Amino acid sequence: EQRIRLLFGIGSPLAPYADLFLRLADSYGIDWRLAPAIAVHESSAGRHACGGNAYGIGSCAELYRYETWEAGVEAVTALLASPMYQGLTTGQILRRWVSGDLACATEHCEAYAARVMASMEALR
Repeated sequence: EQRIRLLFGIGSPLAPYADLFLRLADSYGIDWRLAPAIAVHESSAGRHACGGNAYGIGSCAELYRYETWEAGVEAVTALLASPMYQGLTTGQILRRWVSGDLACATEHCEAYAARVMASMEALR
């Protein structure tokens, strides 16, 4: 929990929900580091989020705005545990996350995956 708060940094609106990230990741059976690391790269850990969506889902379209931070954490965790991401490596998950394409091999996709995985590694 403390490691997530440190990753988010001072002033992150997501820091108070570190325990929720852990509990939901455990409940859904996903790597506990994945959603927090995505949030860091998509919205500076919630600082530039829109409507509780700190994860870049749907590029902040109205459909992907959440009433609360808790609802956003729940939604992203459930999505990462959905069949669309099951059985994929972390790199494949992240390439699909950023592009919608599992096979994305552009420099942007590769760099995004590398940055998020580096943040995940920092949480070890």
